[in-house]
Amino acid sequence: MAEIAFEVRENIGLIIIRNEKKRNAITKKMCFDLHEIYDRVDADNRIRCLIITGAGDKAFCSGHDVEEYIADQDKFIDEKADSVFWRAAYLKKPVIAAVNGIAYAAGFQLALNSDLRIVSPNARFCITGPRFGLMVIGGQSAKLPFAIPLGKAMEMLLTNKPLNAAEAVSIGFSSGMFSPDTLLDEAMEMARMIAKHSPIVIRKIKEGVNLSLECGMLAGFRFEMAMGKAYQMHADALEGVRAFLEKREPEFKDLEQ
Repeated sequence: MAEIAFEVRENIGLIIIRNEKKRNAITKKMCFDLHEIYDRVDADNRIRCLIITGAGDKAFCSGHDVEEYIADQDKFIDEKADSVFWRAAYLKKPVIAAVNGIAYAAGFQLALNSDLRIVSPNARFCITGPRFGLMVIGGQSAKLPFAIPLGKAMEMLLTNKPLNAAEAVSIGFSSGMFSPDTLLDEAMEMARMIAKHSPIVIRKIKEGVNLSLECGMLAGFRFEMAMGKAYQMHADALEGVRAFLEKREPEFKDLEQ
């Protein structure tokens, strides 16, 4: 059964793309289901981080379901459905992609727009649109040149050449490579580290990074100063300093809406 599975472990959300018969290809219905899960994650104050991965050990997500595309080609491109592939970048919570195999086309978009990526040794990232006469979407031409060296980004965009796991780590696109057996555990540990921090500060960091990417570094500097002033007496700041002086771990409140 093709589905987007979701559960909450501790205070961490876990999304699993399940469609192993088609290497976790994603259907239009799965896109809308993923939108609903993102809505739930943003609305649930208890969730402090989100992990997304694929079922099995061969694929993160191979892209759109091609059979569905061919059957309904003139109606397949759907702005609402396809917006889900870049939406992770704008969630309030950080998103970690645990890439457990191929991440092609739409799967690559999901990984690209996550905040952090870790990989198994068989992970592969690939842009496939030009090969099929389709324009790249989901930030592949807009965001990728900011995520990896420009020359490598252009190579991926123009040649259809995959980026393997080792190279993804070497150029900083991935934060680390782990065995398939431990990949999800490593993602959970990373998520726990993030979850210990102030949720409001983490949210503002994401906003600041996005602003800098979209509007330039000066806009990012101004945002940092404005937020630093606005939140210097916030409950989390007071708790963080107090905890440091008392030599204990801080206990930050859940994100307020």
